[in-house]
Amino acid sequence: MTGLWLVSYFVLWVIVLVLCFFLVGVLRQLGLLYRQLDQRPSQSSGEEDVLPALEQDGPMIGAALPPLGVDTCNGFGNVTPALLREQGATLLVFLSPMCEPCQHAVEPLNSLVADATRNATTVHPVVIIRADEQACRAFLSVFPLHMPVICDAEANITMGLGVHRTPFGLLYDEQGILIRKGGLEGHQDLLAVLGDDSASPEAQARVFPSFVSSNA
Repeated sequence: MTGLWLVSYFVLWVIVLVLCFFLVGVLRQLGLLYRQLDQRPSQSSGEEDVLPALEQDGPMIGAALPPLGVDTCNGFGNVTPALLREQGATLLVFLSPMCEPCQHAVEPLNSLVADATRNATTVHPVVIIRADEQACRAFLSVFPLHMPVICDAEANITMGLGVHRTPFGLLYDEQGILIRKGGLEGHQDLLAVLGDDSASPEAQARVFPSFVSSNA
């Protein structure tokens, strides 16, 4: 009986691992499809429905941190502008559950949190996922985020701030004023949005206001 139990236990874990790999593959394919549909030309107007220019996407530089005041879906409690300003600079990150570049942003964001814990860094990311709670939890089960995550089911926050693309980041300083924004498709993009001179020139060109590293 013991041998049979061990075999069944092993088979069960094999099935679980196969299902996990299958789920990751499905999310990847859905992300590619979502991105293609999100960027395709509009057929109804006869004109291309393109994303706005980077400087026009999201709030204008100098805008104040929005009055969030909402609960997180991953146990980080209530997020308020006052609390965020007490902690230092805030990076609002916008993701979509079926967006492959958003999956690539998870590891750099978790690394940012780990660096903040070790080095007392004052930049604190808050993720806003444009989806209902079920889709948010499904995303987090495969791509855990070690920071506050808000489910924007009705897109009130996303559309209220005029954010049309994901992954996208808004960097607010200690006073809650927007100082930089841009795409967050990987580690280099994250460095650029944070204003780090070590970011690649290509990544620096994808933020607004753009800057050129003194090391370039």
